[in-house]
Amino acid sequence: MKRLRLQSILFSFLALAILAGLTTPAYAAPRDIHGGPTRMPLELPGIDDFEQEPEFDPPIPELDFDVSGTLNLSSCVAPARSLKVQITGPIAPRGIFTRVVDVTGSAGRFTYNAENLPRVQMKVRPILADGACRNGRWTPGFRMLTPHPSQDAVANINFSYRAPSRVDRIDGSTLALLAQARIGPIDVVADNYGPRRGTSRHQANASSVTIQGEMEKFTIAEKVVDIDLCGWCPDFGDAKFYVVDMNSRSTDITWDRGLKLGINFESDGREVKGFYSNGTFGSLSDRGAPDAHIDNARITANLKPVADGKGSVRFELVGNPQLDADIQATGACGLKGIDLCDALTDYKDKIADRVGEKLAKKLRGKAFQDALEPHVRKALDAAGIGHVLDVRIEGQMVVISSA
Repeated sequence: MKRLRLQSILFSFLALAILAGLTTPAYAAPRDIHGGPTRMPLELPGIDDFEQEPEFDPPIPELDFDVSGTLNLSSCVAPARSLKVQITGPIAPRGIFTRVVDVTGSAGRFTYNAENLPRVQMKVRPILADGACRNGRWTPGFRMLTPHPSQDAVANINFSYRAPSRVDRIDGSTLALLAQARIGPIDVVADNYGPRRGTSRHQANASSVTIQGEMEKFTIAEKVVDIDLCGWCPDFGDAKFYVVDMNSRSTDITWDRGLKLGINFESDGREVKGFYSNGTFGSLSDRGAPDAHIDNARITANLKPVADGKGSVRFELVGNPQLDADIQATGACGLKGIDLCDALTDYKDKIADRVGEKLAKKLRGKAFQDALEPHVRKALDAAGIGHVLDVRIEGQMVVISSA
């Protein structure tokens, strides 16, 4: 009887185990690629499972720093109420403090004292009200300060304002003629076509920009178009394109609310060579990919005359040079179902961007400014224009304020 009761109990436990297996998903420890057990990541409670601590903004810096100095006006008379000093700087967490301070004094010499400032990096800038002593220049225009932990104050943060003693109006076309005579031709060469190396004819450092005899070489990348018809199809190779001896032929400078520099390119021959490369066999054939003409190519760049802060005039590049051109394939654009005309247009744009980037660097460089500045200064002296304080453009005219 006891054996029968024991069997009945065991049978009941077995039935419960089977029932649990039917209602509860079976779990098998993950195995790695070698058949061993995989370490399971430890599940951590989510952030919402914890009681959140209240958030506090970082403390505002102590307001215990002072800045003082002088404002000096020359060739100019203005009351103290026309002058202010503005102090700005960042404060935690993402704010900006601004303090505008009155000045005291007269007869061209004024003082200011800004108290209880935060100990942060700050910008100090003098302000002269509109209409007072127009067309002059502050030196310096602003000053940056970073308080040292051992300092409680900084003095002698001084500024000087120089007002013009005369204002001259010069026809902008006169500056354009002067620039044309002194800059001379600007030579630009776009080229990356060289001897064959394997399945490429790419030549590095074959392009250049030359201003005033100073040349800078640079590289234009080859254009590669992968001829793949689908993801699982056989590789049909690549179409490759190169720019060949695209040379500038003339430079012109005119006036249009600033100097407008133009560089024109020749249109002889084929400026783009196309090749078909079968990487499987290591071939590079002139057949299969079209060549192209790049015609009517012209770079334009805009330069604005500004006061250089040293008493003369320099020319500041506005934006980046732009190269506009027409491109026309010399043959059929289709290659195994791929339209290569789109690739040629894209390559023309890439060439334009690269040439424009390098020309911009040269126009902002020392050689270009040095080619103009002495001659501009000589022309200013001949016109009786002294230390240049401000330059502005009014249509066809350049207005120069000087002292």
